[in-house]
Amino acid sequence: ELPLDGVRSQIENNEGDRIRFEIEEGIVTGLRETMSRLGGTLFMGLMAGYSILLSKYSGQEDIVIGTPIAGRRHAELEKVAGMFVNTLAFRSYPEGDKRIEDYLLEAKQKLVQAYENQEYPFEELVEEVNVKRDLSRNPLFEVMLVLQNTELEMMALSDIQVKPYDNNQNKAKFDINLNVEEVGDHLVCEMEYRSRLFRKETIEQMRKHYIKILQEISIKIEQRLKDIDLLDEEEKHQLLAQHTKLEYSNHELIMERFESHAASHPDKIALIYENQTMTYRELNEKANQLARYFIDHGVKKESVVGIKMNRSIDMMVVIFGILKSGASYLPIGIDTPQARIDYMLLDSECKLLITDQANEMASSHESADFQCILYGHIRDFLQDYEKTNHKIEDIRKSKAYIIYTSGSTGQPKGVVVEHDALTERMNWFHVKYMREETSRILLKTAITFDVSITELFGWIGCQGQLVVLPEGEEKNSAKIRETVIRYNVTDLNFTPSAFKVMGNELQNVASIQRIYLAGEALTKDVVQEAFRINSTLEVFNLYGPTETVIYATGTKIEKESPSITIGKPIDNVSVYILDSNQQLCPVGIIGELYISGNSLARGYLNNPELTAERFIENPYAANQRMYKTGDLVRWTHDGHIEYLGRIDHQVKIRGYRIELGEIESSISEQEGVKEVVVLNRKDASGMDYLCAYVVKEEATAIEKIKEGISQELPHYMVPGAFVEIDAIPITANGK
Repeated sequence: ELPLDGVRSQIENNEGDRIRFEIEEGIVTGLRETMSRLGGTLFMGLMAGYSILLSKYSGQEDIVIGTPIAGRRHAELEKVAGMFVNTLAFRSYPEGDKRIEDYLLEAKQKLVQAYENQEYPFEELVEEVNVKRDLSRNPLFEVMLVLQNTELEMMALSDIQVKPYDNNQNKAKFDINLNVEEVGDHLVCEMEYRSRLFRKETIEQMRKHYIKILQEISIKIEQRLKDIDLLDEEEKHQLLAQHTKLEYSNHELIMERFESHAASHPDKIALIYENQTMTYRELNEKANQLARYFIDHGVKKESVVGIKMNRSIDMMVVIFGILKSGASYLPIGIDTPQARIDYMLLDSECKLLITDQANEMASSHESADFQCILYGHIRDFLQDYEKTNHKIEDIRKSKAYIIYTSGSTGQPKGVVVEHDALTERMNWFHVKYMREETSRILLKTAITFDVSITELFGWIGCQGQLVVLPEGEEKNSAKIRETVIRYNVTDLNFTPSAFKVMGNELQNVASIQRIYLAGEALTKDVVQEAFRINSTLEVFNLYGPTETVIYATGTKIEKESPSITIGKPIDNVSVYILDSNQQLCPVGIIGELYISGNSLARGYLNNPELTAERFIENPYAANQRMYKTGDLVRWTHDGHIEYLGRIDHQVKIRGYRIELGEIESSISEQEGVKEVVVLNRKDASGMDYLCAYVVKEEATAIEKIKEGISQELPHYMVPGAFVEIDAIPITANGK
């Protein structure tokens, strides 16, 4: 399946176009000589090169190409009028580890075998193979290669001259049909293609890459197929130049920037929560006092302080206090299962947990070197501490926060983000989006989700304000509307699925200036919903894993955008789309997204093996790392990135990144469960949900299984549907 620019219709559409080009004598002579040494023909080399091209473009190593054969094997048929032409299906396996010479010999052998069976009718072959028929496709293959090596002579009938007529009917019988004609010592080629499926730029690019492949396979026969580089230096330069470097005028860390604003505008409102407010000065002073309290209790740089609190002004004071003490904060959700909390506290070596949950004081994770503090109990004691700023030296490369995300081993993994990286991302957010002092962003996202970082700190750069939504109201669309209108909120974060549910409630709200959609793939129906809010609204589609500090690419979505992409790299971020051999993918070819720049996470806490696997050396920039995302993407012709899905067993549900393996591991540990597979499904409205297919003992109740995993997994990882089946289906090769 080649990557398409258009959408294949349900019924075959033959609208087509064609390009013409020549392959110069030097390349033709080189390929002919190489194939001659191997006992083959020029056509065999052309076919081998074509299959390599298709493999590189599709990412597949099982390629079928059609080619016509004259069908006149016997001398007595040469001058007989009639249609003897048959079609051969050339199947090859251009696997990356094969040497070019070995693959050319293999292609030669397969074509010889095909010629020996050329009289076998193609129609019978199709029936014999019993391939699944599809009205939108040809059976067996969608690409052809035709070599015209019979000379067309001029004909004369008395005083009438007969010559070939170039008939371009703008039709294409196949996705791509490459016709090659030998003219002297060079080749004249015509590439016919379905214009509904491919842009002309794509076909021109394929032409260019085909010629380069032919050149390489005729010269570098010792190298492996995976080492054939499609790109020339100009193309590489264009792909590597897809980023913007920006030097920010302010180099203050997040808390330093906040302290500057508190000094210049001390009485400006910083936080709004229901009927409560707190000024910049009040927030700064309370956070300073709490920071000194933490330091007195042994907190220092690289320390981890857990926070399990309802959204409130107090929660903001605690987060600021932790950062001002030089420590990092570890967010823990209110409804997080105890087993998961215990694991995170132990793994992070957290020695101090701040909470507003009274029942937390008696929980099972108390130990001699661990303290759980109820914030309400110490609030009065904090008055004894100084209110002035406390300077922590050399903190830029220290931990700022740790967010645990789903892990494929059955346990979550802690992503460590440093102060420098956090500051870099918030500088970008301020310069790009929230610039006005009147800006107000709504804090409604769980602080265990990395998008919350934008809400927690995004308002500081512009000296704006944070409006805090009460805990538990994040799914209450009426409450969100009321809060947005009451406090003139200008900026809102949503996952696309959450916005789809509650976007209608925000229609005709004039204060909203910007909507940031992130956390999962965006669809057109969500975009149309967003533009019903008000006529001046700006909508942004933002993408980025937790490991790259919230965002890595983004774009402004226009109301009539023909397609939805994840945009271009944001400032000071470099992205690379690479194939399985870490070579740059040309425009349009699907590859894995790698991200580099100033704002990568440090890595995974206490997991050097996984860190080394996912944060690797950047081969395209000296002394830099890049993060291996596992996301499948491709460049579009206008320099944007199109998101296509995951390469592994990971999905996103309502913005949460989930390893299905972790859920499967938890379910399989439940009593009575024999086998389980968890998949991402869509309901009738197009919303994603998790579905668990379970093979279990008869006496085991599904509700019991669900209850068991609810003690270990957060609510968003508990499948919404359980289906009991007799056995997990397997493929013919046992997978």
